[in-house]
Amino acid sequence: MSRLQKLLSCLLILLLLFSTAGNVAFFFWGRHQARLATERQLEIESLRREIRGLRQQLQESRDLDPGLLQGVMDSIADQTEALRELESLTPPSRRLIDQEQMAQLISKKLDEGYAPEEAHRDELVLTTLELIPPGLDLYQTMSALLGEQAAGLYDPDDETLYVSTFLEGNGRMGPLEKSTFAHEYTHALQDQYFDLEALGMGAAETDWDDDQLLAIQSLVEGDAALAMQQYMTAHLKPLELVKLIGQAVGMDQEALDRTPPYLRASLLFPYQEGLLFVGSLFQQGGWAMVNAAYTDLPQSTEQIMHPERYPHDVPQVVTLPSLADSLAPEWQLVGENVLGEFSLRAYLGTYLSQSQAAQAASGWDGDQYVVYQNATSQQALLVLLLAWDDEAEMAEFVTIYREYAQNRFGDDLTQTDGADRTWWTGKNDVLLLAQGAAPDGSTRALIILAPDKVLAERILQEFSVFPASGQIFSAALRIPAPP
Repeated sequence: MSRLQKLLSCLLILLLLFSTAGNVAFFFWGRHQARLATERQLEIESLRREIRGLRQQLQESRDLDPGLLQGVMDSIADQTEALRELESLTPPSRRLIDQEQMAQLISKKLDEGYAPEEAHRDELVLTTLELIPPGLDLYQTMSALLGEQAAGLYDPDDETLYVSTFLEGNGRMGPLEKSTFAHEYTHALQDQYFDLEALGMGAAETDWDDDQLLAIQSLVEGDAALAMQQYMTAHLKPLELVKLIGQAVGMDQEALDRTPPYLRASLLFPYQEGLLFVGSLFQQGGWAMVNAAYTDLPQSTEQIMHPERYPHDVPQVVTLPSLADSLAPEWQLVGENVLGEFSLRAYLGTYLSQSQAAQAASGWDGDQYVVYQNATSQQALLVLLLAWDDEAEMAEFVTIYREYAQNRFGDDLTQTDGADRTWWTGKNDVLLLAQGAAPDGSTRALIILAPDKVLAERILQEFSVFPASGQIFSAALRIPAPP
C-alpha cells in the first residue's frame, strides 16, 4: 500500500476547491433544476435586492464572542445530526484554528505519517507510470497543496475536528466555516457509529489495497459531502451562498495550480465521485442504505464510478509471480499494489483522450502491478497484469492501448511478435503488451515496461510460454479463481 494513499485516508481533509465552488454549484443545480429560466432570473433579481438591503448590516456586524461562537457550533451540530439521522453518542472535541495553524497541523501529520523515503518510493512509482513529472518533490507538493486547500479536518486518532477560520478571521464562522463544520461533524458521527479507524481511516494498518482504500474513503467523504449539501440547502441563507461564491473566487490557488493533474484528481475523487455514489444510495433507500454500505463496503473505485455495479461486481484478485529469479541483485522493489479503474484511466489518459481512457478501462476487473528500480543505473521496470470482465472488454482495451503506445513511441517503432504480443521500442525503454487467458479461463492483459528487450523477455519467461493463440497463461501466474 502506498503511504500517501494511506495518509490521505487518515486525514479526512475537506478541500476548499470542493467545499466552495463545487458545493455551491451542486446547491444551485439541486435548487433550480425544476425551474424555468425566467424564474431563475426573478430569483437573481431578488437576491440582488437582498444583498443591497443587508450589505450595511453585514459590514457593521460585530465579532462573535466565545459563548455565542460555541452556541453557533452547537446549533450546527444539532442540525447536522437531524439531517444525517444520527444522534451523537459523545460530543467530539472541536477546534477553530487559523490558516497558519491548519498548515502547521497538516505539516505535523505529514511528518508523523509520511517519511521522506516513503515519499521517494511513491515518486518513483508515479513517475514510472508517468502520472507525475520526473523530479517532482511529492512530499513538498502535497504539503503545500494541503496546507493551502485544507478548510477542515477530522482526525480519527484523537477524535477531534478542526475548522479553519482564515477566510473569516477573528474566530468568526461565515458560510464556509459553517458548511465545513457540518462536513467534519458528520465524520465525527461516522466515527462513533462505524469506527473510521477500523475502515482504514486511522493510523492502524489494514490489508486493503490502494484502490479499495480509495473506494472506502469515497464512501466516507461522499457521505459527509451529501450531509454538508443538505445543511447548505436547509440552513444557509441566499446571501451566505453568494458570499461563499465570492470566497471561492478570491481564494489562493497557487499550490493547486502547480499540482500535477493526477494528484489533483486523486484528491478530489473521494468528494466528487463519492458524492455521486452516496447520492445514488440515498436516492434508493435514504440514509439507511448509506449506513448499510458501511457493513458491505465498496470493493473498488470501479464500484464508486459505476454505482450500478455495487455491491455485486467484485473485482478478481490478481497475483503476479515472483520476479526475483529474473532480476539481478541491483534491482530493488519500489512498490506493488493495485491501480483500479480510476488510476488505470489516469495512466491511459497521459497519451489518450479522456473518453478513450474511460472506454479502455471500463471493463477492468482487477489488476496488480510492481515497480522495480535499478540501484546502479536508476532505470525503472513496470509489470502490470490486468483482468477483464470478458474477452470483448479485453479486446477493446488492447485496441485502444495500442493507440496509447503508438502515441508514446510512434508507429515506426512497433513490432508484432505473434498474434497476441506487440512490442514498442523507444530510445530509453521498451514496452510489451501481451494478451491471453488464465487457467480458469478469465481474460488477462500483461504490460511490461523495461529498459531493454532482453530484460523484458526474461520477465516474460516468469509467465512461462505465452502461446501465439493466446488461449492460456502458465499456471505460474498463480491467479486465484474468482469467488
